[in-house]
Amino acid sequence: MKELLLDVLLALPHTHHVGLVEGLLLLSDWLPSIQFNNLLPSKHLFAEDATAWSLIGQAVRHSYLLRLDRTSFRGDFSDESKEATDRKRLVWTCTSIVELHPRFLANER
Repeated sequence: MKELLLDVLLALPHTHHVGLVEGLLLLSDWLPSIQFNNLLPSKHLFAEDATAWSLIGQAVRHSYLLRLDRTSFRGDFSDESKEATDRKRLVWTCTSIVELHPRFLANER
């Protein structure tokens, strides 16, 4: 997983797809709690938040790299199917919301 995340950080070409952004958003919610719940006392919750923010930041950067922000405007995306365009639009919307409020998708812990 560390190797894959390094590839994401370096923005290698094989990471340039919408599914990666979706995965980063999911990881930002689940990985920190799995990684730190049993390892650190509750006073070290900043480590969990730092990991989540790092993953969200990477998702935002990849969203811009993939130009997902352009899907927020109704335009002519004739080279793509409607499903692909709608998926990109949904991922961009989720990325924007999570960037503004990272605990939006989080469960009450």
